Amino acid sequence: MRKNWFYRMLLSYLPVFFVISSSLLLVAYLTISEMSKNPT
Repeated sequence: MRKNWFYRMLLSYLPVFFVISSSLLLVAYLTISEMSKNPT
């Protein structure tokens, strides 16, 4: 019973974690590309 609840919570929070981590990676990639474009 306890494991079933844990897996349900894990599956419900997995998409949120995936969206947040991918958006952070995208922001980091855009920032690095913008910084390397502009060597001042």
